[in-house]
Amino acid sequence: MKCFIFQNKEVSGPYDRPELLQMMENGQLHRKCQVWWKGQEQWVSTKEWASYRPEENKVVKLAKDNVWFLEQEGKTYGPLTRVDMIAHLRGNKNYSNIRIWKRGERSRATIYQYNDLSDALGIVKRQTPRAPIVGDIIVKLDNQVKKAKLCSISEGGLGMTNIDDIVEGQIIQLEVESPLLNSSFACDGKVRYVAASGRTGIQFEAISSEATSTIVEYINQFTDKGGTTEKKAA
Repeated sequence: MKCFIFQNKEVSGPYDRPELLQMMENGQLHRKCQVWWKGQEQWVSTKEWASYRPEENKVVKLAKDNVWFLEQEGKTYGPLTRVDMIAHLRGNKNYSNIRIWKRGERSRATIYQYNDLSDALGIVKRQTPRAPIVGDIIVKLDNQVKKAKLCSISEGGLGMTNIDDIVEGQIIQLEVESPLLNSSFACDGKVRYVAASGRTGIQFEAISSEATSTIVEYINQFTDKGGTTEKKAA
């Protein structure tokens, strides 16, 4: 499992798991350092990363993910771990009649609303590579101004969290700022999904060529020649 770290406002990697563990032992990673790897939606703390056991679980999961429920053809399954749920779902030909949720959540969502699950199942082919990122977004909608957290970005759109009261299909104005981008940018976006997980997906509707170049330059750090999300060797 190749990993990247975000520390001192810089992204570096990829590193193997033993390399990162050694860096932790040597005190090279400060307590605010964050880690990301392919298939993970957001950066996580080094403590959360170190608790994973990828050699035991094909799909890496957080401890909090062992509280999933699934409804299919009138039957409810759960509680399930994320690994067990994916194993149950794998091989289905029709996902449209399946709803999933976590313990404590009232709303039920489709699989497509959880990017990491649809990616793991191979049912959504991403047109452009996506990379993890941190930053802030000012969202303007109907004379209201809200603030959200930026968590992923691609040439075609972005993922954000910590925002309420927006629905699928809305056109919103965005002002995006991140210490990892060469410059901030503003554009319009369309709300593609609002997941029960708290993540919102946005598709860029009107974005300048300069902003696109800024995004592509950042994503290229993670993208190999084959288009997969893995950072090029320096």
